[in-house]
Parts: sequence; C-alpha cells; structure tokens
Amino acid sequence: MEPFGVLHGIQFYNDCIATVPESVLFAIHALKDVDCLIIGGMDRGIDYSKFVAELAKSGIGHLICMPETGHSIGKSLVMLGSKIDIVFVEDMEQAVQKVFELTEVGKSCLLSPAAPSYNRYKSFEEKGREFKKLVSEWMG
Repeated sequence: MEPFGVLHGIQFYNDCIATVPESVLFAIHALKDVDCLIIGGMDRGIDYSKFVAELAKSGIGHLICMPETGHSIGKSLVMLGSKIDIVFVEDMEQAVQKVFELTEVGKSCLLSPAAPSYNRYKSFEEKGREFKKLVSEWMG
C-alpha cells in the first residue's frame, strides 16, 4: 500500500498489488478513512459473494467499478441494496475523474482492485503507474 500524494485534502493510495478480495478488506480496515475505493480487473472466476457482503459493511462512501470484476461486484452491491454510492466506469481516466468529483475532503482514495490487471495492463505495476500519473496530472 503506497501513499503517494495529497490533493484537495484527499490522500491517495496505490494498492494495485491487492489482487484478491481479502487484501482489499485489510487495506480498507488499516486505513480507516477510505471514502473512495477503485476496484476491478480481470475476471478469473472467483466467488466474490463474501467480499460483496463485507464491502457493504465497510463504511466506504463511494465505489468506483472498472471492468470486468468491478462491474460485477458493483451490480451485486446494487442488488443487495447497499448504501454505498456505486459508480461504473470504463477506464482509469474516468475513475480518477470520479475520484475528484466524489471523495470527501480529509478522506482517502484507495486503488485496490481485488482482481488481476491483465485484462487491460501487462502487470499490477503498470496499472498503478497509470493511476499515479493521472492523479499527478490533476495535481499539476
């Protein structure tokens, strides 16, 4: 979990190495102030039902869902009637834009995908670099 900047009072964390649901939940609980979580990656057939139930209780305010697994997790939370604000995006650029629109000042944004990045990236490192680059562009 890499803290890499603060903008408009939002602390940003790159946790792209978290490619399994348990790692994401540990990160959320460790930080304690995650308002915006970005998830999603390659679907490898994992059962996310326990993860969905835990996310619903996690206290995060906004869930930004990227393809493929993010979309299915977000849809499951909607069906569950979760109070989390669930936003579906198609790429990292849209995700970062939504972060700046939605994240509460004084809280954190966490990129912690709960899935591998191979559906769009060569590695989790490449996905994390793009996230940091896009956030840095907003920082100027």
